Order: sequence, then C-alpha cells, then structure tokens
Amino acid sequence: MKEERTGASIADSLPYMIWGQAINQAVYIVARLRIADLLESGPKTAEVLAERTGVDPVYLGRVLRALTGFDVFREDEDRRFHIGSMGERLTSSHPQSLRAMAEMNSSPFLWGAWGRMFDAVKNGAPAFDQLHGESLFDYLARSPEDAALFNEAMSSRSLPEGTKLLEEYDFGSATRVIDVGGGHGALLKTILEAHPHLTGVLADLEVVLDGADIIRESAVADRCELVVTDFFEEVPAGGDLYLLKEILHDWNDEQCLTILRNCRKAMREGGRVVHIGAVLGPS
Repeated sequence: MKEERTGASIADSLPYMIWGQAINQAVYIVARLRIADLLESGPKTAEVLAERTGVDPVYLGRVLRALTGFDVFREDEDRRFHIGSMGERLTSSHPQSLRAMAEMNSSPFLWGAWGRMFDAVKNGAPAFDQLHGESLFDYLARSPEDAALFNEAMSSRSLPEGTKLLEEYDFGSATRVIDVGGGHGALLKTILEAHPHLTGVLADLEVVLDGADIIRESAVADRCELVVTDFFEEVPAGGDLYLLKEILHDWNDEQCLTILRNCRKAMREGGRVVHIGAVLGPS
C-alpha cells in the first residue's frame, strides 16, 4: 500500500523521529563551533569555516548541507553558506539565542544520559544519576566548564521568559523579590530594571553565585543582594515574592514540597510564590 504524503514535512514523519539524533548532533556541532557567529559577517564556504574552527572541511560541509534541509543554513551557487531563518537564533548576539542551549543539551555530559533513558524507565531513577553516580547539580559543582555552559544556557532563556513574566504578572504590590535558585541573575535583573521600586535577592549555591556577573555588574546591583543558599535547608527570609523559575521540575514530589515549605516559612505575611515552568495538559 502506497503511503500518501499530503503536504506533510519530513519533521512530521516517524523516520525523522527515528533519525532525530543525527539532526540533534548536527545542531550541537554548529553551536559548539559557533558557525552562525562566523557567518554574521557574510557567507563563507565550508573550507573557510573549517579553517577558522580547526575541523575537517569535508565532514563539516556534510553537516552544514544536512542543516540546509531545515533552513538552519542556505548554500548558494558558489558553495558558500548563509544563515537561514532557523539559524538566526544560533548566533550568540540574538536576543533570544539558543546557541548555548543547543550546545549544552547535546554536550557529552548530558548526551550520555539521554542514551540511558531506558535504564531510567526500567529502574525508576534518573538516567543522569545512573550514568555519573551523582545528581546533575552535584556533578556541576565539581565540573566548572560544564557548569559555565549550563548557566549560560539557563541565562539565555531568562530574557524571553522575563519579558513574558513582566507582561503577565503585576509586581506593583511587591517590594522585595527573592529569586530562589536564580542562577546568574538574568531574570531578576530584568525584573529589577523594569520596576525601580523593587529590591531583590539572588539566592543560589556559592559556586553558581561566583559567576553572577550579569547582575553584579549591572545598573541594578545596588538593589540586589547575593545570598548563598541551599533551598533544601532554608531560603532568605523577609521577601513578599518568591520566584521559582524552572526549579520544581528538577526534583521529586517530596523535594518539591521541601522547597515550597521553606519558601512559606521564610516569606512575609501575605507573601506569594510565583512558579515559572511548563504546565502539562491532556495528551
């Protein structure tokens, strides 16, 4: 029986899902090599790009050509590659850049965990923990290069999420905002810039706050305190608004309850918790 393709793209097909790891790795390669950044100054051949990045020109060319099928890049008649519409967010300069996220999500320390997903389903334990013998955050605490990439990826998501939050939430009644597990402070910086009446606290592990130059060197630094925090033990007291941006999905139910109880214990009377994260609807 002949399969009919009624305008469906390759991305709608089962074969695409089966071979999706190849596209994933291709995007990772160009993100890690910062190919889109190199093309911002104009189109270049695979040979030129390979020389700039120290890789094999033939194999790089194959990766780039594969991604032209998804409009990440375009190839002209002179075999030069241009940034396609899907590739714009792989530039580091894009205000909603996904370059760091693309590199982080497929970097060796996480890629191996995706390959252990069956073990997670079988054993009921996180694949990352089974692969590395420790949790993601314990691993990052002793792996500064991977931690830097992780925090860069998280910060890159904070601008669009922060903009959306400012549109959806009224901060007028708040005075002191505690960003629990706030990373390098990109979200809190966005909020404080938009609301001069607010003061803020960036609460995270010491190894994370050491890299919080985003907010430490900003114009709102005098209204923001950095406090070393283990949110399983306690969170900074005295806030009337506690932010949890993409925190709860990292932990099991009991751990989530511990975090929420610590926020409740620390907040002022009438305080609130604002949770920012995915909401799962029906299948």
